[in-house]
Amino acid sequence: LNYGVNVFTGVTASDFATKLPQTSVGNSVKVVNRGSNILYVYPSTIGGQINNLPVNTSVAIPTDGKVYEFICIENTIWTHS
Repeated sequence: LNYGVNVFTGVTASDFATKLPQTSVGNSVKVVNRGSNILYVYPSTIGGQINNLPVNTSVAIPTDGKVYEFICIENTIWTHS
């Protein structure tokens, strides 16, 4: 992913995951899933974390076309809304 807005349209049963960019405190990534399957977003590095989920756990983005924002709040740690 790149910082800024990322729109996914080709999410399929065999192409369904991505990872956040390298952490940079204060920067954000917006993700929109317009594909036909759930998109799984993983932390940027091994040992990374999103919200209070276990380390290296993904967040599932539904196929609803809404914007989901990830904000880097600390080295290797992201918050998601």
